[in-house]
Amino acid sequence: MQTQNFKLIIAYNGKYFKGVVPQPNSITIGQQLKECFYKLGWKKVSLHFCARTDAGVHAQENWVQVHVKEWVGEVCVDLMNLILPAHLKVKSIFEDQHFQAIGPKTTKKYQYKLSMNVKDIGCDDTLYWDEDLNFSKMKQACESFQGNHDFFFFQKGESQNARNQSRRNIIEASLKYLGGDQAILMEVTCNGFLRHMVRYMMGALINIGKGTYSLSDLEHSLEKSGKGTVGFLVPPEGLTLQKIELGP
Repeated sequence: MQTQNFKLIIAYNGKYFKGVVPQPNSITIGQQLKECFYKLGWKKVSLHFCARTDAGVHAQENWVQVHVKEWVGEVCVDLMNLILPAHLKVKSIFEDQHFQAIGPKTTKKYQYKLSMNVKDIGCDDTLYWDEDLNFSKMKQACESFQGNHDFFFFQKGESQNARNQSRRNIIEASLKYLGGDQAILMEVTCNGFLRHMVRYMMGALINIGKGTYSLSDLEHSLEKSGKGTVGFLVPPEGLTLQKIELGP
């Protein structure tokens, strides 16, 4: 039987998962998807994720390559969503023998939402922050991320090879104040993120908003000089993968 290759697009609430990659004794997105495929009669299924989001991180859109060696039955999004838990949804799936999740150039857009409103305590996709922050300074600092910089101090847990190749080109970086919600929203687009990079970027903006570090400190940090890191690793719940696009 000829192997089948599918492009799967999913959305999920990361609060309920220990990341995307299947691992023993953990509820992961990959494990839930494989169980769903087995119930549909698909055998010898391998999954490759375009974005390997960490535990607690959400996605409005993530791409998955589904490679099936023994395939039986129909492709039915509605049926898959009946089988999957409510916090993991299939948006679309279609056969594409040429689709690869790893390798082709893609851009990924992430957002991180921070709220100073007590009503947002416990919101799955928002981090509550109980401190005064200078939004104007944070916005100026966020604009400094745009362009080609060295994000060596904005990652954790990467391989030695990745740490040695830590320069990244940020296509777009913006910060918005959602006045009605008393929230701050950072949006970042790049063609390749380091592990925890966006969360460290948000941590740097918070430190600058508090006055712990200056814009000059951030600029030095982005060139691996000065005081080193100006950020810290914020919790995952405010981070959402918004969308993935091919190129440039």
